[in-house]
Amino acid sequence: MHLARVDGQLACEVERGRYAEAVEELSTLLVEHPLRERVCDLFVTVLYGAGRQSDAVTIYLTTSHLPRQLQSPRFVFRRRFALRSAYCV
Repeated sequence: MHLARVDGQLACEVERGRYAEAVEELSTLLVEHPLRERVCDLFVTVLYGAGRQSDAVTIYLTTSHLPRQLQSPRFVFRRRFALRSAYCV
């Protein structure tokens, strides 16, 4: 439950355009939960919004393949589509 709450708070920060404020916390969450798709999506968006486009691309390319090893093909398709959408912004 705690992770879902933190995830929601960070999503609100992103919606408000407070990218720089969310970078550090999302970076930590991504290390702790690399398969959590929402954290990856938010982190790519935050890096891009903070002017760190090359870092956003790197995270996208290094995390977009992870769930394929552990999840169902349907999940992988949804996650890849969401990250691709963030990547193509």
